[in-house]
Amino acid sequence: MRLLFIFLDGVGLGQDDPAINPFARVPMPNLAALLEGHKLISDGKLSDDVSDSILVDTDRASLLALDACLGVDGIPQSATGQASLLTGINVSARLGIHEGPKPTPPIIDLIRQGTLLTQLHSQGKTASLLNAFPPRYFESIDIGYRLPGVIAFSVNQAGFH
Repeated sequence: MRLLFIFLDGVGLGQDDPAINPFARVPMPNLAALLEGHKLISDGKLSDDVSDSILVDTDRASLLALDACLGVDGIPQSATGQASLLTGINVSARLGIHEGPKPTPPIIDLIRQGTLLTQLHSQGKTASLLNAFPPRYFESIDIGYRLPGVIAFSVNQAGFH
């Protein structure tokens, strides 16, 4: 089995209104085929229960609408949200706040305890990170000038490079 996990930080599922939502306006034939004609739009219902959040479930793809607040007041942030997706732990609830954009020491500790990526690596599976960062971004991480985001840190922590 192959899994393609597409993650767009800061992008949510909006209304089915082409005037304000590019996902409702722009034709995306490949995604439409995967989602059997459904668009990347919200039905307006959000749930903390993943089984209640499935908007589309086909033989080839699933589309879920999840509440990025994770039951914690405040504005969702990249570090806690991404760490939650990768660890399976509600990191915002565990810490009592949303944190980001870069992982703080408590988030780093949770990632080091294990992620979806470390599970894949321990089972002999492969994974790759495709991103839009230029090489100098990773060079600045390597020399200690910049902290990696949760996704890049998790990939490296899992042993994938």
